Amino acid sequence: MHHQSHTIANLILKRGLSPSGESILVGVVLTNGCVTWGACGQLADIPAAINTLKQLVTPLLQDQPLHSFPKLVAQVDKLTETDTQPRPVSSPLDPPTNRASRTISRRQLITGHSTEDTPEMEQVTITRPLSPSLRFGVSQAILYGIALSQHESLVTVLAEAFNTPISPKTIPLLVDAEKTNIAIIKPIIARAAAIGYWTGHLNHKRTLGSNAERLQAHVRQVKTWLMDIVHEAQLTIHLNIQGGFTDLYDNNAGKILGALYGLEQAAKPYALVIENIVMGDVTAVSDNMKQIQSYLDSRKMTVKLAAGYSLFPPAALKQFVADKALHQIHINLSQFGSILQTMAFIDDCKAQEINVILHDEGENVETATAVAQAAGVYALSGPSYSLYNETAKIMARRL
Repeated sequence: MHHQSHTIANLILKRGLSPSGESILVGVVLTNGCVTWGACGQLADIPAAINTLKQLVTPLLQDQPLHSFPKLVAQVDKLTETDTQPRPVSSPLDPPTNRASRTISRRQLITGHSTEDTPEMEQVTITRPLSPSLRFGVSQAILYGIALSQHESLVTVLAEAFNTPISPKTIPLLVDAEKTNIAIIKPIIARAAAIGYWTGHLNHKRTLGSNAERLQAHVRQVKTWLMDIVHEAQLTIHLNIQGGFTDLYDNNAGKILGALYGLEQAAKPYALVIENIVMGDVTAVSDNMKQIQSYLDSRKMTVKLAAGYSLFPPAALKQFVADKALHQIHINLSQFGSILQTMAFIDDCKAQEINVILHDEGENVETATAVAQAAGVYALSGPSYSLYNETAKIMARRL
């Protein structure tokens, strides 16, 4: 479909705030004077990020037509910046020190420090892509600019860009039971795929029980509560235990299987998903989850394994998907970089038949909902009432 498009005249950069701290608001100025905005949160160095946007991104985007979302964003994704970082000087050609002949001064004995405690440092230059937050915020501003320029919805722009059919169904929600007002829980659950609980990341043995008996009792309480308020809903109970079974069972797959059997029985008739079941070295976690999955399959158990952004970085989540180590994955909207890169990762997950739950803390709910609808994810998580309203608006526009 051919659209008349405007051109990017300039970028506006303003300091802002996000749930995680300071952020940068990126405004794409169209030639008709309109401005569309994106948000770059979770930045360690705001002045350096502003400088990167001024020196690299603004010259790249100025005077470019707002026509192709993938082409514009791919150019930003390819940008790199350089940085200098200190590292110890290593000289493999130097002869090894003879420890027996080394003398230690009286001062070093008194202070407890030797010259080897403070190795000589050198500055090395590294080249890397722009931070994921910058790539996300710029791509968000471009997305809104194209939608405004072409008089289209965000969902339509994304679906056309990726040549994908828009999901005809409302994307359901993963409802955080502890953060959702009880007054709206019934209408929210009617739109839910799962009801979720996060057990925290400290004192696992006290929180879950030394043999997960407290967690099992909690699941029974949740089941009873659900059966009282929503008799007909086909819901899943979704538990994020933040690696808790590593503390309880030291990643012993057989013992974990026994705990999962008890939890599955406690949840019936509801399905059960356990997110972030173990923690540690990424390869070891991946192997552990694959072993647990094989046990679950051989015993025809229905509990599903998930991993998510609250415990694992993007590189780990990508490895779990490549290894087919899980059934579901819970990703943050902005952690993979640009919206283009996020949607590409969602495609990778779907190709492996791994369900994607897309999360937003509340600052980019409209964008998250549009990405979810265009990509056809399994569920959305975040502020339940906001997601409920945004998904309703998307479906109303499609009528």
